Amino acid sequence: MSLTSEVLFKVKRRLPSLWLSNAGVFWNYGRNIHIDRDVYIGTCVLLDDTSYGDGKIMIGARTELHDFCRLECYGGSIEVGEDCFITPFSVVYGHGGLTIGSKVRIAAHVGRMPANHAFTNSAVPIMHQPESRRGIVIESDVWIGAHAVILDGVTVGTWIRSCCGSPGQ
Repeated sequence: MSLTSEVLFKVKRRLPSLWLSNAGVFWNYGRNIHIDRDVYIGTCVLLDDTSYGDGKIMIGARTELHDFCRLECYGGSIEVGEDCFITPFSVVYGHGGLTIGSKVRIAAHVGRMPANHAFTNSAVPIMHQPESRRGIVIESDVWIGAHAVILDGVTVGTWIRSCCGSPGQ
């Protein structure tokens, strides 16, 4: 039995209502990853709570994370409510904190970046400039169309529909 198969076997035994596809789910350490009941996790999904510091990932009941989704904390937290649907190739970062309410639909290739670079001194390279981490809140019953990008400090209100490819800033 491979290491990945052994980990998935242990997870399935502990969480019998967790649906995992056969091609692999990747946990990076996984100490602060909490997954509720009846959650579907597709092929090649990455759940990373340790990239660039300790973070936390919480996934609510009956949520679906489809193929090739990436949830990476970068020292912050990611909280996804119940009955959410995150489609393939979506990227979810947690830098300054990301909260997604219940019954949220997120289309393919959507990015959420709860951090931003400052441009306070043109003599200093961008990689050494300060960073803001105000976070992102996506309230309940929201639909975000394909290729939308939501940036640091944004709150998407309840019952909002975001157009495809639109930047939220």
